[in-house]
Amino acid sequence: MIEMIIQELKGKIPEELIESASKRGISSLTPPQEMAVNAGLLKRKNIVIAAPTASGKTFIAELAMIKSIIWDRKKAIYVAPMRALVSEKFNDFKEAYPYLKAAISIGDLDSLDMWLEKYDMIFVSTEKLDSLIRHGIDWLSLIGTVVIDEVHMIDDAGRGPTLEILMAKLRRLAKDAQIVALSATIGNSAELASWLGAGLVESDFRPVTLEKGVELNGIVHYPEKEEKLLGSHKLPELRITQDTLEKEKQLIIFYSTRRNAESGAEKLSEVTESKSAKNSEDLKRISKEIINVLGRPTDQCEKLARLVSWGKSTGSHCGCKRHS
Repeated sequence: MIEMIIQELKGKIPEELIESASKRGISSLTPPQEMAVNAGLLKRKNIVIAAPTASGKTFIAELAMIKSIIWDRKKAIYVAPMRALVSEKFNDFKEAYPYLKAAISIGDLDSLDMWLEKYDMIFVSTEKLDSLIRHGIDWLSLIGTVVIDEVHMIDDAGRGPTLEILMAKLRRLAKDAQIVALSATIGNSAELASWLGAGLVESDFRPVTLEKGVELNGIVHYPEKEEKLLGSHKLPELRITQDTLEKEKQLIIFYSTRRNAESGAEKLSEVTESKSAKNSEDLKRISKEIINVLGRPTDQCEKLARLVSWGKSTGSHCGCKRHS
């Protein structure tokens, strides 16, 4: 398959977007990105993207958001259920487009945050945007694009109803806004696309092959092979961590709850502290930034800062509000 290069989009997207992508080493589109463009992404059509992690879904959102801001003179809103994810995307976009006015609001659900009207890119949690709409914000007509990340959370028993109501409100109150919904795991993508009046892009493209295996007694069993893990720890997650660090690779461990993630990260200090020594100064700096996010750090901020100083992070987030 011949890749579509970014330069082929010249005249269809702002020059600033092409320049920013080039600086970050993005020269061509992944298959899901090209499919989204062909499905009408740049023509302001609603799109549901169902594609694996790392397939380039964020850049699809970026194409729609930056075009909306620079060419259409409209606001772009990024929405996600997890505060940590919202903060991460805010930092990424702010770094890529420092000249655009970006704001993040994931805190006080009772605040109307009137100051948000002054900003081009607004990053909010699902609950926060729902609260803003309920409090009667008067700039909904200024929204050009709404990106809803992790849209599969609509099936979640806790957060799903809020997300579904929010999407229904957006369709009714911000009728001219383009909706771009992203997910790596949604099971009813066609049904969701139909409900949103959206085009559907489904892809199984992965830049790195995903292998599935089961660990037992220090050996990972794959369908076609077996692999003995490096290290000697008896606990599976610590043994897998030892193996990963010895190979100088990266590792993500998922736990079922925030509390389990925090306790798991503390437990992993048994095998990660010595490996963190060479980056100790950077880790101390990041840890200090975390502890100073709020005027008075919460217990969670303090715990997160301590974990980062050990070379780890968790899915926990201490919560803040920033604009720049």
